[in-house]
Amino acid sequence: MKRRHILAAGIAAVVAGALPALADYPEKPVTLVIGYAAGGGTDTIARVVADEMSKALGQPVTAVNKPGAGGGIAAMQVMRSQPDGYTVLLDPSSSITLNPKLSEQQNFAPDDFDYVGMIAAFQTALVAPKDRPYDTLEEFIAWAKENPGATYAQINPGSTMAMDVIESAAGIETRRVPTKGGAGSMNSLISGQVDIGYSGGIHQRYTDEIKVLAPLVSTRSLTEPEKPTAQELGYPVVLNSNITLAVPKGTDPAVIDKLASALEAASKTEAVKNIGEKLSFPIEFFDPEAAAAEIEAQDAAYDELIAKSKKADG
Repeated sequence: MKRRHILAAGIAAVVAGALPALADYPEKPVTLVIGYAAGGGTDTIARVVADEMSKALGQPVTAVNKPGAGGGIAAMQVMRSQPDGYTVLLDPSSSITLNPKLSEQQNFAPDDFDYVGMIAAFQTALVAPKDRPYDTLEEFIAWAKENPGATYAQINPGSTMAMDVIESAAGIETRRVPTKGGAGSMNSLISGQVDIGYSGGIHQRYTDEIKVLAPLVSTRSLTEPEKPTAQELGYPVVLNSNITLAVPKGTDPAVIDKLASALEAASKTEAVKNIGEKLSFPIEFFDPEAAAAEIEAQDAAYDELIAKSKKADG
């Protein structure tokens, strides 16, 4: 473990030890920090989850957007917060497992957090405007070879590396167009400003305007199961990510248990089930132990993706 992580964990433990007994937690509203802008898939689910957790906890759970750095701004804010259960993070797991590997400014790692649970799996995919003359990843690659300068809407470091690896394997090159979160990517695609884009799953709200070329997860899309994943097509890209509830390292286990119970209760409500169905995000609750194990597995998988991306860059 890096020295800064050991130091952070030590400080968190001291602070936690100095806190009063938390048997009556929560005694005041809880702030749920969302790492992406309003309107995207993460925000859409997070706000419903926050409302349902409020009912289970008996205190308001207030959702606050802190977009930036692919979820990193929110993660750093929560990591530096007091480990008392009143400031929690709801973000894609990739914000914690991937982003710090790519930016020295994001001075945190997976072991700087405790994990309350996971509630939904992202359906990451390469997508395109409905009117484009290609319906699969392979058809897009053939089109891009005939039409140099194809544009690609990217939203985070994972989306950048995914295209790095695919381009290297396919022998194409796209012009990258950074966008602000899932909502920004969708706007670029729907307006026809780009030829292809990355989506964490919000594209499933726009099936009349946007089509899937290839899923970037380990399983096929719920909405278009006939489309092979990028991995199935021979492109070694898997971007598994789950909506994850995390708290600063050193949070009282009793507080984590209460938050986990509230998250599990939320996962069983009609409101959360309905929003999951609407977005085609599979709703599946992971308890703290299962969430921590999934974070560890994804952390290792992103190490492999980074190695492949660097190799692709030359």
